[in-house]
Order: sequence, then C-alpha cells, then structure tokens
Amino acid sequence: MVTTDPRPSPWRKVRLALLLAVLAGVGIKYLLVRRAERWVPDWRATQQVTLVLLAPASTTAEERDQLERLTRFARLGDDKATLSALEHWFEVELGRYVARPGFRPVQLRVSGAHPYTGAPPPPPRAGEALAFKDRYRRTRDFLGWYEERLKDVPGRFPSIVFVTFYGVEAAHVFQGVHSVADRRSRRGFVFAPLTDQGRDAALINVAHELLHLFGATDKYDGDQCVYPEGWVEPFREPRLPQRFAEVMAQGIPVAAGRSEASLDLFEAMRVGVETAREIGWIDQARRDRYYAGDASAGPRLD
Repeated sequence: MVTTDPRPSPWRKVRLALLLAVLAGVGIKYLLVRRAERWVPDWRATQQVTLVLLAPASTTAEERDQLERLTRFARLGDDKATLSALEHWFEVELGRYVARPGFRPVQLRVSGAHPYTGAPPPPPRAGEALAFKDRYRRTRDFLGWYEERLKDVPGRFPSIVFVTFYGVEAAHVFQGVHSVADRRSRRGFVFAPLTDQGRDAALINVAHELLHLFGATDKYDGDQCVYPEGWVEPFREPRLPQRFAEVMAQGIPVAAGRSEASLDLFEAMRVGVETAREIGWIDQARRDRYYAGDASAGPRLD
C-alpha cells in the first residue's frame, strides 16, 4: 500500500509565499495609485507648487527679447498679467467662497527659464486609437523627458507644473498639443508660444492644469461649456451673455447657438461652484443647495 505525505513540501511553501507577496505588492500599488488619483489638498495650509519654465536653447534676437520679458513675467507683480498676479487670483477666488483674510492658498516657486533642445515626445491624445502598450510607452517617454528636466531644479515641491515655451520655428511641432495634467504624479504640462499672447495663455492654462492636480474636472464638451457646471452664473437673468469664464471650461457663453467667446485674459476667469466642491473649497451640501436654486450658497461675484 502506497501512502502520501499530506504535508506540503518546502518548495511549495516557498512558491505560495512568493505568490502571496506578489499579490500583496500589486494590491498595495493599486491602493497607492487610487489614493494619488483621489488626492485633494488640505486647504488649512498653503499649497506650494514648483513652476518650471522651459524655453528653447536656440532663439532669434526677437525671441531672446521675449525671454527677458519672460523672466520679468515670472517674478514681478506689475500692472500686467504675471505669475505673482496669478497667486493673487487664487487668493481672491477662495475668498469668494470662504473668508480667509491674509491667507495665500497657492504659492508658486518659479524655476528657470531652463533651456532645452528638441521637443518632448508627444503624449497620447484624447480619442487617439492606441494599443495599451503604445499608450503606456508614449506616456512613459513623455513623462521621462520632463523628469530629466527636473535634474536642474533643486528643492522642488511635490506639485509641479511645467510651462514649455516654443519659438516660431517649432510651432508646427507643438500646434495641436494641448496642455495636460497627470494627477497621479501631480505633474501639469502647459505649452505656449514664446510671444506676449503666449504668456497670457500660459497663465490661464497654468491655473487650469493646477486645478486638475487639485481634483477639478473639465467642464466643456467640444467647444461648448457644460451647463450648469461650466457656467459661472448659470442662474443669472438674463442668462446670456455670461460675464466670466469658468476656469475648467475656458469659454464665455455669449448667445444661444453661437460658439463660446474665447478666454484671453485670466482676469476674466472664475472658479465655479462645482469646481470649488471638487477641490475641497466647499462641501457637497453647499454645492447641492446652489444648484437647487439657493444663490446664497454660491460665490460672491462682483
């Protein structure tokens, strides 16, 4: 009579232990990713953001003049749109919902402009038909190019927004590449021409992508602002034209059946009620009261 030993062999125990370790690692990784994707700032403290400015290494005389203006744009708060003014914009917008006198919700630490050569690998675009491995590879290459640029940026904060300016000769490469944000890594990416208009566009897109990192979602569908979340004053009478652009919609509804007016100046953009809820400025109950018709639950607009 042949008998078998019911006890598992040592190798079987090792294989089982390895399998459990792998499964535990995958589970922990999944939880960390989900946590990163759902991260919302704690607004009891100032949110510190590193803003990395990148500019082409080879420029024309006119573009070198633009680079000098770019330095002033980054660090001075004068009567023109500057990054210092953008910090103030966040302070004003928070104050429309919550009384926090003297509190600065966002601090931007500027680094650069750092010179670069070539262009970053293009990221996958929305709606682009790509196999999983191709999307993964292009995302990895895109993020890797920017991580290389961080080697020249000491003392950076966890939240980082890159602003890549480009010259006229590279416009054909960058046209159609939209600003994007990767909430998981807390990285935002803005692309703008090296012109006066490009600096204004950069301000608008920095605010938009930074709010993506804070948890806000887009509020446009094609070239239309989604109603009511993508409107700053959805219950205003008369409803049209609207006075402001919702920062996550980036358009100003002006008339029924017409395309939205473009947002050209960051002073014309506001944080709408749904965006304020998503980033943690107000709670769900206040948001619901507002969209149920209680105007007092909305922001103070002037």
